[in-house]
Amino acid sequence: MYLLGYVLCLRQIDLRNFYSSLLIK
Repeated sequence: MYLLGYVLCLRQIDLRNFYSSLLIK
């Protein structure tokens, strides 16, 4: 359960960085 939450947190950060890079472009 902890591992799942950890992965979801990392994925959320990945999506934020992805959207940020799109906005910068």
